[in-house]
Amino acid sequence: MSQSAQTIHNWIRGHDKVPGAWTLMDGQPVTLYGSSLLGASVPDGDPVQVEGASQSAVVSKSGLVLYGTDGNAVLVKNLLFEDGKMIPASKYFSSGESSSLELTEEETKTSEQIRLIWKGILSNVAAVEDSTDFFKSGAASMDVVRLVEEVKQMCPSVLLQNEDVYMASTFQDFIQMFVRKLRGEDQEEQLVVDYVSKEANNMTVNMPHQCFINGKFEDAENQKTYATVNPTDGSVICKVSYCSVGDVDRAVAAAKEAFEEGPWGRMNPRDRGSLLYRLADLMEQYQEELATIESLDSGAVYTLALKTHVGMSIQTFRYFAGWCDKIQVRNPPASLRQDPGEKPSCLSATRSR
Repeated sequence: MSQSAQTIHNWIRGHDKVPGAWTLMDGQPVTLYGSSLLGASVPDGDPVQVEGASQSAVVSKSGLVLYGTDGNAVLVKNLLFEDGKMIPASKYFSSGESSSLELTEEETKTSEQIRLIWKGILSNVAAVEDSTDFFKSGAASMDVVRLVEEVKQMCPSVLLQNEDVYMASTFQDFIQMFVRKLRGEDQEEQLVVDYVSKEANNMTVNMPHQCFINGKFEDAENQKTYATVNPTDGSVICKVSYCSVGDVDRAVAAAKEAFEEGPWGRMNPRDRGSLLYRLADLMEQYQEELATIESLDSGAVYTLALKTHVGMSIQTFRYFAGWCDKIQVRNPPASLRQDPGEKPSCLSATRSR
């Protein structure tokens, strides 16, 4: 732990997830999972002692922050304890505080259906009890995928990830986690947006005017703004936050973390495609409003903004959504290559992405 942030990050990442990089936190053995380097902005939190570290670590709402000897920091997402329990690192101080949910009659029926799924996977277990541990009963990583997919088929409205199984490895914990997701209790707080409203094109259009950083709209850190102008008549549409270098650094760091550590990087390609299709559908649903804002902001003719600027953007998202679960051969093996004199086949003529 008494190394640079890059070395600590490489150590955790190199052992993730087998056998795992472990350390002592407050004298307790803990294995670290999900490491990423932090940018300039380090979140606040409560200090915790990590053996051998150059300074106290911090448990923040984003995870466990470890400091290197070079002053840079590493963010750890998950912690695994000796008893096999994995928790989000952000909940280190509150891991034992969660109260048990009382299930409704319908939720109880659903839990029994999930119990049957567990029993089908854990064929060597005589009966799946509330205390049955998925992994201690012999399940492996492929069984995690099977469990997640079968539960998602049973209840498509619940967004379940492989990581959720590691976080809730006993049947009781899994059901509690599942029901919280089913009720929507695990959702993040609602996005707060400060709109500027304007009457145009026989409708009211609402336009955000703040910086969008790490999933939130906020003012620039220096509170500066600038006027965005309608080029057709020179009128001011609204005042927009003027990002500083610090704002840009925070936005880039947040985007990098979301790409490398967020759900997007962990979900399967088919689900990625579904989200892109959903985005295209939402853009199509609100295309008149989007085109009106585009026309005000750029001075484009409304029909051009509707059919080209917005319309072709919708088509582009749908095009790439279709590519998400497709596989192409970039360099065909020698046995599939053709003689120079032959006409090109569909395989050899296919362009690589």
